Amino acid sequence: MTIIRETLETTDRSDPADVSESHEIALDELDRMNNLVTDLATLAKTGRPDFVTFAPVDMAEFARNAMSRIEHLGPRQWLLGCGTDVVARADEDRLIQAVVQLAANATHMPDPEEP
Repeated sequence: MTIIRETLETTDRSDPADVSESHEIALDELDRMNNLVTDLATLAKTGRPDFVTFAPVDMAEFARNAMSRIEHLGPRQWLLGCGTDVVARADEDRLIQAVVQLAANATHMPDPEEP
């Protein structure tokens, strides 16, 4: 939080380039802090017996749900292939967490479609 505060306090608001750079720094720092808090919360939950809860998961619906979450993560051409009528016994919360994290990681990699 100190980095964000200092960045914003020292930003020259009359300089568009400085504002843009400060904006990016603040967003990057917020992303880093969000990841840290998420990791700490997950770590705290792992010792609980109900951390993983298996239940039937309609994978076609799961895929649509996951897509609706990840398509806003970054400038990518997200595609959802054809669905299937499969029901898996899984922990939907842990599964969506993993898929969204993989997609978030992909947004930080160079887009293979861009030169």
